[in-house]
Amino acid sequence: MRQITQSWEKDGFILRSIRAEDAEAYWEQGFGVDSEVDRLTGSRSDFTREEVLAYFRNCLEAEDRADFLIIGPDGRILGESVVNEIDWKTRCGNFRIAIFRSDNCGKGIGSWAVRMTRDYAFETLGLHRLELDVFSLQPPGHSGLREGGLPARGRPPGGGAGRGGLWGRRAHGHLRGRVAGDQTGRADKGGAFQV
Repeated sequence: MRQITQSWEKDGFILRSIRAEDAEAYWEQGFGVDSEVDRLTGSRSDFTREEVLAYFRNCLEAEDRADFLIIGPDGRILGESVVNEIDWKTRCGNFRIAIFRSDNCGKGIGSWAVRMTRDYAFETLGLHRLELDVFSLQPPGHSGLREGGLPARGRPPGGGAGRGGLWGRRAHGHLRGRVAGDQTGRADKGGAFQV
């Protein structure tokens, strides 16, 4: 098991590695709390407690991922930022982020978490490429990824269906060293976000 102990703080918000003792709060504060978030992310709303806790335990022990929780000033879990599906041979990984409640979206919290996680993937994990797909019906997600340094790169085939509609996907990605004005893959960590 690879133990990750990393954290960042900004304006009372914390982004930190998951811990075993977070499992119950992750279930209670992250699942079935906002049907709009489920729709935008293509997630199910019927996960059981046992499924989520088993998944969480697997994340703690997996060698091909780095999971971080976004913690609000009140100590509640607001979301997660994850590098997963890491291919250590090619030094590539997948990225995903979720803000668990839609009333916390659009405040810059996600963009900050994207930047920190992206920099961790490149600088600490030594990855060369980070990529993800986002449903096209999620304009705030695309904006937050772009602001966080993971710009849109194209439209892969496939998509999703549900709630009376069909939608496409948009690929976002980043190669190490491709941030404007920066040769290392790091973005400017300054600037406050609105809360």
